[in-house]
Amino acid sequence: MPRKNNSTANLEPETTSIIKNAGIHISGQLFFVAAQFAASIIITRAIGPDLYGVYVLAITIVSLLGIISLAGMENTMVKFVAQFKGQQDMPRLKGTIFWGMGLVSVISILLGIGLYLMSGLLANKVFHEIRLQAVLRIVAIALPFSSITLVLVAVLQGAKRITHKVLIQYILVPAIRIICVALVIYLGYRLIGISWIYVLMAVIGSLLAGYYLIKSFRRILKGQPLLVEKKQILRFSTPLLFASVFNRIISSADMMLTGYFLPSAMVGIYGAANRIKPIISMPLTAVNITFAPIISDLSAKNKREQLEHQFKTTNRHVLTVSLPLFALLAIFSRQIMGVFGAKFVYGAEPMVFLCAAQLINAGSGSVGYMLMMTGRSMANLINSGFLCIVNIALNLYLIPKYGILGAAWANVIAISAIQALRLAEVWYFLKMHPYSWNSLKPILSSILAAALILSLYYMGLDKNNPLLLFAMIAVYVAAYLLLLRAFGLSQEDRMVLEKLKTKLCRS
Repeated sequence: MPRKNNSTANLEPETTSIIKNAGIHISGQLFFVAAQFAASIIITRAIGPDLYGVYVLAITIVSLLGIISLAGMENTMVKFVAQFKGQQDMPRLKGTIFWGMGLVSVISILLGIGLYLMSGLLANKVFHEIRLQAVLRIVAIALPFSSITLVLVAVLQGAKRITHKVLIQYILVPAIRIICVALVIYLGYRLIGISWIYVLMAVIGSLLAGYYLIKSFRRILKGQPLLVEKKQILRFSTPLLFASVFNRIISSADMMLTGYFLPSAMVGIYGAANRIKPIISMPLTAVNITFAPIISDLSAKNKREQLEHQFKTTNRHVLTVSLPLFALLAIFSRQIMGVFGAKFVYGAEPMVFLCAAQLINAGSGSVGYMLMMTGRSMANLINSGFLCIVNIALNLYLIPKYGILGAAWANVIAISAIQALRLAEVWYFLKMHPYSWNSLKPILSSILAAALILSLYYMGLDKNNPLLLFAMIAVYVAAYLLLLRAFGLSQEDRMVLEKLKTKLCRS
């Protein structure tokens, strides 16, 4: 029997779980980002910034309604499924799952009908874009399916079935989507065809999520009595509903108000820039997927030292990955936006600011989940409500004066403010923060590696030569890794790298 590697044996179970599941999630997200990027390139090059702006605006509207239809159940499912499963309370676990599914189904169907009926008013009177009406009527059909998918996936996340979540959201649905998008464009359906693909993907996602839910909870769903803690669930989910709505407004107000003030072509260019920013937050998202139920579990068991240690560790690892991603996107912003088409290069500077906002988000760690999963959902509500007002005010002031660049500035200010508030509240309520002296190592390494690349970048080299660009990226990555090693890795970082190396060798 092979001996266990001692370098990884001393890792805490929570750290091992986060490494394992975050690795799975990042792998899935890499595929997801690549598929989304490829699909966006196909769409933008086929229909141009004008029609793409109409499509992006419609998706933004339906996404906002999707948050309302979730009624705060997405994070509620993660918390209570993790809690009841950890306590082996199967009747309450089953009741939580059925209650969340039923509530979201009813609300999303009603909102979908409302969007269909109001599509003409929104298109003609609010956004003054007649082509928007037909697209809104199509994507409204997707609303119930996409909402129930998010609830089912949250149940799988709470049960720590991360592989199923990744398979549904980040691999199967994006892979099918890119094939379907290419097909409808090849057949000449353009904007309407792309809109119907959005609906098809929502239906497929709900079917896949339902299949994996039944597969994972077959015994519980069939063989257990049902007990619903309605008051407890609603007490937790109601503030989350309003906080989620406020957060969605914060994240989408720039797009909505860009659609109100600016032509569709500008909305399309800004929408393409928005497609890039999830790359920066990808490591944080991957960690949060696994860390959220762990926060709930450790908090319920009053293991404060373990929780604080994991909070700092995960933030350091997120920074280590997010910082070089931001540096590369910022340095090569014009080349990246140019992939969507020549007209989209105008969005390079807004893209950098949007990515900077996500770097601030990633750099402050899992502060939102630390508040939610320790029962401080009301704090998130107060934060989000206040900043929602600030964000709308910033966009109303900056977009008419500075266009899509003003929208990007508003995004940076709003996210900086909300993350600063969350950091302060985590310290106030829990006496914890996500930083350690080791956090300086990736920051300094990223800055020095970026300085090296910028010195090469401005030496008169051909910036449009793909081979040269790939070479510069390779130089940056090599310099960054060498600097990290020169500054010194902690014992835990070495164990984490050994664990990842072992997993990669096995795969």
